[in-house]
Amino acid sequence: MKFPFIRPTMPLPTEWTKYLESAYAQNRYSNFGPVHNEFQRRLTNSLCPAGREAVLTSSGTAAITAALLAMDIRGKVLIPSFTFPATLQALRQAGCEPIFCDVSESTWECGVEQVGPLLESFDVGAVIAVRAFGLCRDLSPLQKLCASRNVTLIVDSAAALGGELATGDRVGAQGTVEAFSLHATKVLGIGEGGVLMADQSWLPRIRKVLNFGLGSEMIGRGFNGKMSEFVSAVGLAVLGHFQEFVTRRRAIAQRYFDLLTRYPLLRAPQDPGSPPWQAFPIRLPDHVDVAELVSRASEAGLELRRYYRPALHNALEEQSENSWSCPVAERLSETTVCWPIYSDARSEEIEEIVGISASVLDHFCVGA
Repeated sequence: MKFPFIRPTMPLPTEWTKYLESAYAQNRYSNFGPVHNEFQRRLTNSLCPAGREAVLTSSGTAAITAALLAMDIRGKVLIPSFTFPATLQALRQAGCEPIFCDVSESTWECGVEQVGPLLESFDVGAVIAVRAFGLCRDLSPLQKLCASRNVTLIVDSAAALGGELATGDRVGAQGTVEAFSLHATKVLGIGEGGVLMADQSWLPRIRKVLNFGLGSEMIGRGFNGKMSEFVSAVGLAVLGHFQEFVTRRRAIAQRYFDLLTRYPLLRAPQDPGSPPWQAFPIRLPDHVDVAELVSRASEAGLELRRYYRPALHNALEEQSENSWSCPVAERLSETTVCWPIYSDARSEEIEEIVGISASVLDHFCVGA
């Protein structure tokens, strides 16, 4: 595939091994070592909103699980059905039960209209809101609703690290915590990793959970969710290129927005804020054969991906006692396709990708 959907931009070993000198000097390679702490400090200083600090984790999934355990969330947790399975698996690992919520037709995310009725029907310990595709919208209305019901709000911002709301404020300040992924597929991709952004009052509990629940004498709920010194060193190297990556990705996203002006019935994200753009999601008209469109693009050398498919409430292996109604999530899962965005894309590559995209869309969406 000339243009694969994912093309990670990872630093060469010579760029990150130099950061390991302090780890070797102290003979310490995990358990909150010096390289880990330096990466965490730089993330806090460069990407955290005021009043919050970064806590590194072994993955984005581990970050959500750690938040649930640290806050002692038990029982039912509400999540959107239109999300990546990691959201579901994180709450399962915390011993919680999912309550599936539909999403908005316009934002592709769960909001007050979708969450409110379910809070009336179920005794919910927490709501996990998802920034779909890393979009950066203001979640204040949902935050106020949850606060009024004394329900914890956790924000799964897996693909949104480095993004800003329309106000210019950094993401990371909404909900009790926001969780981000540092997976190789993300803009700040380091292989495997994650980060929580929380205020200082939560930091000791979160770190305890990430270190097997170990305390001074008593053992609480926890697991091994720490980031190693080696992965942290890669993180320091990538962080040095991060703003350059985001700037390039935003420019590519704008080229896609420009392309879509030719197809009035195609739906790009509405009011997305200023995301870092892991990928570019497009909702296709119902009449388009999505599988055939993806296949046609592949034949031309461009790999597209269908996210988040299927809707989670329809993807469970086990039977549920509840019958979930999430029609918008179902429609979105069948009609949404993501286009690739690369941190290291050259101008000529971008133009070739846009040209392939236009040819494919012309074939399937004439007059759309």
